[in-house]
Amino acid sequence: MKVTVKKEGDVALVLASGEIDAVTCGELQEHLERLLKESCNKIVLDLEEVTYISSAGLRVILATAQKLYGTGGFAISRTAEEVRSILEMVGLASIISLCDSQEEAINLVSQ
Repeated sequence: MKVTVKKEGDVALVLASGEIDAVTCGELQEHLERLLKESCNKIVLDLEEVTYISSAGLRVILATAQKLYGTGGFAISRTAEEVRSILEMVGLASIISLCDSQEEAINLVSQ
């Protein structure tokens, strides 16, 4: 898995690629926790190039969303169909916004 972080104004755009599983989710968690420690409270997680996500990866995403609840914004953009199905199946889609584009997600967390 590869993680890249870009800034779009006051929004952190986190681009992940590959598989997010028990072995690789630590890297994603480190990037997200660093952003939170830097007081970044608007995060968009782009999953367009993620081919698989395990329960360990889902826990990292949920933990980040919980930390930002009420104090900032968190959204997921451009999920691959297989990953989106998993997010919907486990119920994360009902508590975390899934956006079709980065722009839509950035606008959502900026409100």
